[in-house]
Amino acid sequence: GEHTCGIDRDFMPVCWGFNWAGQSSPPELPMLELSSGSFHSCGIDLQGTVHCWGFNGLGQANPPEGVFFDVSAGNEHTCALDESGSIHCWGSASNNLLLPPTGNFVQVASGYSHSCALSSSGEAQCWGNNTSGESNPPQEQFVFLTAGAGYSCGVTQSRTIVCWGRTEFLGTDVSLNLWNGEYNCN
Repeated sequence: GEHTCGIDRDFMPVCWGFNWAGQSSPPELPMLELSSGSFHSCGIDLQGTVHCWGFNGLGQANPPEGVFFDVSAGNEHTCALDESGSIHCWGSASNNLLLPPTGNFVQVASGYSHSCALSSSGEAQCWGNNTSGESNPPQEQFVFLTAGAGYSCGVTQSRTIVCWGRTEFLGTDVSLNLWNGEYNCN
């Protein structure tokens, strides 16, 4: 999408980059969280309502009603967590993107054609495309997840970064220790 968004000190969304579908033209509402997808963006306002803008060809910018605390925009889909920790996804139904797992979750991360969510017990659960193994997380305890184009990464409880799926861009030996800021990539 070649755009991104941030929140200024007054909680107002600010976006920049390409704007051919309105993806860099957010509503003038204070937001607590923002996420930029390929050609759309979404945010959560102070009341917990999800607002999306930009390209909506598959419904990815048409959020459900409800109160939410986390949102993540992917390529052609978006997922959010409601106040009970349940996952709601909308947009493209390809690769079963709209069939998330059930349970109690604390974070969701949408990639190009898959998504992952962090359960309240620290387990990563992913769904959608799995061509490169991006939806097969390791059995680790995580505190944060992210998803990209064919890969996913997470920060473990021991503060190391673990990635799965298409990770060849990382090199053959990657280690990161978040306790001391050390990073090695060979």
